[in-house]
Amino acid sequence: MPSPPSTVKWQRHSDAWQRAGRPRGTQHSAYRQYKADNANVRRVMRQCADRFMAELNNKLEQDSVHDALSFWKTVNSRKYGSGANLGGGIQFNGTTYRSREDIVDQWAKYFTDLYTPSNLHDFDAKWEHYVKQEVDETFRGLSPDQDVTVSPALVAECIKTLSKGKACGPDNIAHEHLLYGKDIIAYPLSQLYTVMLRSGIIPDRMKATIGP
Repeated sequence: MPSPPSTVKWQRHSDAWQRAGRPRGTQHSAYRQYKADNANVRRVMRQCADRFMAELNNKLEQDSVHDALSFWKTVNSRKYGSGANLGGGIQFNGTTYRSREDIVDQWAKYFTDLYTPSNLHDFDAKWEHYVKQEVDETFRGLSPDQDVTVSPALVAECIKTLSKGKACGPDNIAHEHLLYGKDIIAYPLSQLYTVMLRSGIIPDRMKATIGP
C-alpha cells in the first residue's frame, strides 16, 4: 500500500533536516519545514483516527438493530484487540474514553440503558404518553399502496447482495439457498412481497429472528 502524500513529504523533509546536521531553531529553513510537516502528519493521523471511530460508531449503531452477530463480532474484536488507544477516543456522557476496554464497556452500558425501562424519578411520563399518541395517530393514518409492485428483477438483485457463510434464521434457509436458486425463487418472492405491501400485513413468522 503506498504511503499517504503527507507521510512521504514528511520523510523527505526529515531526511533533508538530518543531512543538514539536524539544526535547531526557526532560523533554519530545514528545521521549520521538518516541524511543520510533523504537525501536519499528526493532524492527518488524528483525522484518520476520528474518521475510523465515526465509522466504527456508525457500524455499531446499525448492527445493534439489524445484525446482532456482526455487532458482537465488532465489539469483541475491539475488546480483545491490541489494547492500543484509538486516536482521540469517544465521548460518553461528556467523558472521553480512549482504551479499547473502556470503549467496549461504555458501549455495553449504553445499550443496556437503551433497552432498560427507565425508573428515574424525573422520567417524563406525560411526554412519553404524548409521543405514543402521535405515533399511533400516524400509523392509523397510513394506508397501503394498492398499486405497488415488487418485480422479480428487483428481488434477484437484492439476493445477489447476500453474503455467503452466514447462519440460518428461524426458517433454516441459508443465503446460499437463495443465491443459487434466485432465478427460480425471485418470482414467487416478488408476488409475496407485493401482496404484503398492498395489504400492509407482514406474517409474524417473517418478523422472527435469532438473538446473539
